[in-house]
Amino acid sequence: MNSFAIFQVLFDQLETPFLAGISALVASFSNYARAPIQAALILYIAITGYFMLTGHGTSLNTTMERILKFCLVAWFATDATAYTSWVQNFFMTQLPADLAQAVVQGNGGRVATNAAAFDIVWKQAWQAGLVVWQRLSVTDIGEEAVVIAFWLAAILSVGIAFAIWLMSQIVLGLFIIVGPLMIGLALFGATKSVFSRWIGALLSSMLLQVGILILLSLTIRTTAGLVVQILTYHGTNAYEQIGLLLNGIIVFLLCGILAFQMPSWVSSLAGGMSFHGGALAYIMLTQMRGATSLAGRAGGGAGKAATSIRNRVASPAPRSKSS
Repeated sequence: MNSFAIFQVLFDQLETPFLAGISALVASFSNYARAPIQAALILYIAITGYFMLTGHGTSLNTTMERILKFCLVAWFATDATAYTSWVQNFFMTQLPADLAQAVVQGNGGRVATNAAAFDIVWKQAWQAGLVVWQRLSVTDIGEEAVVIAFWLAAILSVGIAFAIWLMSQIVLGLFIIVGPLMIGLALFGATKSVFSRWIGALLSSMLLQVGILILLSLTIRTTAGLVVQILTYHGTNAYEQIGLLLNGIIVFLLCGILAFQMPSWVSSLAGGMSFHGGALAYIMLTQMRGATSLAGRAGGGAGKAATSIRNRVASPAPRSKSS
């Protein structure tokens, strides 16, 4: 069955050069960020010391806290070894592996924590469809079409899930590469939001990988019963197995749809309201403008009515003509 390890073989060929490229680019960006961050640190300490000597600075505790924060950021952003140990390895390997291991334990060890999980789902689908195919005759064209549809639904859903899982790892690597530049943005109030969104992007990519593995584990548990029923069937009625394959097609189609929608769900979870703040602000502004316009029209109408009443009260009554 090693010949069916399509996804694992593909991932193994990409993983080593990809991780090596990330490490090389992280070192390059760390070297690039070293000079401006160190210059900014020296300038900040000099300005802070000047204000403290002239009596215009903040308290000593606040100043030392800011200097310590600046030094920590400079350390992470300019030291490639520290960045690799605390950021790259944490988000790329340690945290996803720990969460995926929790998924494995929750499923009795039946789900792999890497690309092998996709091969497990495809192997089950292939074995189940092959058993039914071998029991059909040449004239069973409709039943053979159902088996082919079952295989196509399986490979399509697993392929979509694998593509999203692989892209999430690539995107996570890209965000980690620019990390030395993003960390420096945490020092300034105007750019701190960019740093927060960078953290949210890292969490989104990492949670997407775990979410895909959770979806695969649920798919494996759902289709395992169908596969067992097909493999252990000893009757002669192939239509009963065809019905099981139809159920499998529905499961795989749902898996593909959920995998396709998962990136938006995960980004909303990790990013919170920040990803949709612009749209919400526009809606609120539109509603406020509408309410203001309505209040203005109502106020204008009330003003006109009050002016009309005041004019009528102030104007003298017409005198009657004497006969």
